[in-house]
Amino acid sequence: MKRIKYLICLFIMIFAVKSVWAIKPNEVATIDLSMALCLHPKMSLFDFNRIGFYKVEFGLTEEEFKSKVAKIKASAPDRTDELIKIEKQIENLNRERKSFSSYYVNADEDKLKKVDELLLESYAKEKELNDKILEINHQTENFDLTSPKETLKIIAEIEKEIFEAINQVVEEGKYTLVLNTTIPVAYTYEKNYINSEIYGQGIPGIDFMLFYSFLAKNNLDNPLDETPPSRDIINWLELTRYPKAVNLLPIKPYPLVLTGGKSILSAVVKKIYKKYNVDPSVYNVVDSVIEKIEQLQNGKPVEQKINKYEY
Repeated sequence: MKRIKYLICLFIMIFAVKSVWAIKPNEVATIDLSMALCLHPKMSLFDFNRIGFYKVEFGLTEEEFKSKVAKIKASAPDRTDELIKIEKQIENLNRERKSFSSYYVNADEDKLKKVDELLLESYAKEKELNDKILEINHQTENFDLTSPKETLKIIAEIEKEIFEAINQVVEEGKYTLVLNTTIPVAYTYEKNYINSEIYGQGIPGIDFMLFYSFLAKNNLDNPLDETPPSRDIINWLELTRYPKAVNLLPIKPYPLVLTGGKSILSAVVKKIYKKYNVDPSVYNVVDSVIEKIEQLQNGKPVEQKINKYEY
């Protein structure tokens, strides 16, 4: 029986290897998933320090943005009464635990077992109430951001949109295989998204406004200095692709290819930007940066791209 199973596994492996070798080079596509994620328009509203998305729309100037955020913060509901009720519940639990001392009078095995069960139940309730206090305080202090539950929902939507765009490009380009080229880093995403006092200890060096203003063309039409607009998007990618920052991103960055294949990152980003009505001139800058980064990653000299795309 073992021999039959071994032969079956061997046959499957041989068939898989033959299938891979049967794929032609022009049928293989590659994409840097973490870069695709960083370039998604919704990531321009992501606060890496407090871990949440700003509850404002796209296209505001920095002054309008700050004003809108201030108004949202000011509208945070007063939940003092709710906190007082929870604190009273905790006090009642502490008082109740003191009453358990009666179980130790003429204690036998059953009484000791009963008091252990009651203590475990009481401390579990107290932890639940303390977690609720932390959640309320976090939501009150960060009312301008989405809640942890909302944040995870938005990130799931971002990931879904990226893969939908990938599937569209694959269908249009008739690719047989798509490989991820993201550089690997330690993956601790789910540990960072929790309701506690450490929730929101992100990356202080990342300024979301860098990408937000770029998408809104606030620095594209009328640059403040001689720095090219591509510098903003390059800075954004340098910051967000730092290992500690990548830990906060939702897509597991495990590379599956070292060389070969045709990159579809530009095509995927183009479809997403078109969906969000991002100006073509903004995409052209992003596309030029993507090309330069990919040229450097592949060890090729950086070439100036002259093609311009319209939606």
